[in-house]
Amino acid sequence: MVKRHPFSLTIFSLSSYTFITVQEMRKSSSVTMGRMNILFVCTGNLCRSPLAEGYMRKILADEGLLEVEVNSAGCWAGDGSPISEGAKQVAEENGFQLSAHLTRKVTHEMVARAHIVAVMDEEQREEVVNLAAPEEDKVVLLRSFAPDGSLERYIPDPYGDNLDSFRNVFQLIKESVDGLYRNLVASGKLRAPKEI
Repeated sequence: MVKRHPFSLTIFSLSSYTFITVQEMRKSSSVTMGRMNILFVCTGNLCRSPLAEGYMRKILADEGLLEVEVNSAGCWAGDGSPISEGAKQVAEENGFQLSAHLTRKVTHEMVARAHIVAVMDEEQREEVVNLAAPEEDKVVLLRSFAPDGSLERYIPDPYGDNLDSFRNVFQLIKESVDGLYRNLVASGKLRAPKEI
């Protein structure tokens, strides 16, 4: 028997891939059946959410989980702008590339397709929930997955700051994305081919 878990998802495996189906379809939900979809959201899709997306993609690639879809967007982003140079440099320092990333605004359709929407602060959480109210239970604060036990549940915006600020923010993102990945594996939503 499959246990319920916070995101109301059921897992089954086919060959070496992991697939997710929704256990309880909501009336207004349009979640795409098939591979898991993770969406990271920040303010402008210029720094934090692209870094979270890129780092999660790196983890999944390293673990051989290539059938998981990972995207990012911004609550108040314009479409098609390059991301900040600080984010690009920090990504390169940590073994992944963001040079081709262009900003985009979060939409109802993106939220509806995602199984998990990880935001950086409460204001973004409220904006996403207002955009797609039936999907509220899958909108989570990314920082809540960090292992540090801190009461702080937001990840600050480094936009306009120096490179050290980007590095510090990426450390928070890294710890939080690592925690999210471990949570997905431990709860059975992802099946890791390697031990974590």
